Amino acid sequence: MISPTNETIEARLGSELNMTCEVLLGSGEVAEFGKLAWKMNNTDIPEDMFRIKQGNKIDKKEAKHAVVSLRTLSISSIIEEDFQTTFECFAYNPRGKSYGFIKITPQYGKMFDAYVTYPRYVKEGALDNCNANHFALHTLPQTLEEKYGYKLFISGRDDLPGQAEVEVIEANIRNSRRLIIILAQKPLTSDQAYCGFEQQIGLYKALIQNEIKVILIELEKGDYLNHFPESIRHIIQRYGTIKWKPDRRSKLNSSYSRFWKQVRYKMPLKSKSSMSAVYNSQIKFKLNDRQLLGKEQT
Repeated sequence: MISPTNETIEARLGSELNMTCEVLLGSGEVAEFGKLAWKMNNTDIPEDMFRIKQGNKIDKKEAKHAVVSLRTLSISSIIEEDFQTTFECFAYNPRGKSYGFIKITPQYGKMFDAYVTYPRYVKEGALDNCNANHFALHTLPQTLEEKYGYKLFISGRDDLPGQAEVEVIEANIRNSRRLIIILAQKPLTSDQAYCGFEQQIGLYKALIQNEIKVILIELEKGDYLNHFPESIRHIIQRYGTIKWKPDRRSKLNSSYSRFWKQVRYKMPLKSKSSMSAVYNSQIKFKLNDRQLLGKEQT
């Protein structure tokens, strides 16, 4: 079973949700005789059920001389009952069976998909795309916000002047569904305590209160991770980091790289409506550009 892997996802009441069961069924006749089906609380999903439907067919794709089978499950509108339901995927072939499930928890109107904290520093000789400031303020939002429709609170960008730092940090972390910590070396002394406090609050919630999930991005190579506080080293050891590897050869495909796929996998699931809004805004932007270009040419 590739997915689901006994996981929990968040969703709002009334929102649409699409899930995919993906499993390696083998090759040859083993794959041909394989079966894949969704169930709810270990009960078959009625074919005439309107609100919840599984895909009519099982899609297949080749992967390293084997066959990966996929089947979707669509919920047109989340209701309270779904939060008490276990959505299970069962896979069978002549060699055995596999199983995975998804549980849905309510999403309580948090303002941000992720709170981003990073060591703000200036490093002489550093490449622009390896600089923590540039990555946090430009690279990250250009992909997560502009391409995929996530809403980020980025310290150093979204803070309002005159607000008490402690109150702002705590309130905005509480209003975020993820905490993204960008790990880089040699923070400025003036900012070290400030960023350290942000990380302390976020890690306290992740370790003790279990209110927020942490995404660790390792921006640079080196042994600097050993110099972080014990709480961060514990998270690194337990969950690992996502290593930033900029693709200098193809900027056009950078948003589809393995790095961004890993980040999006750990980010909250986006609803279909929000992704459509991003797509429509991009189309509108391109059309406006063409209209302006046409005026200039005339």
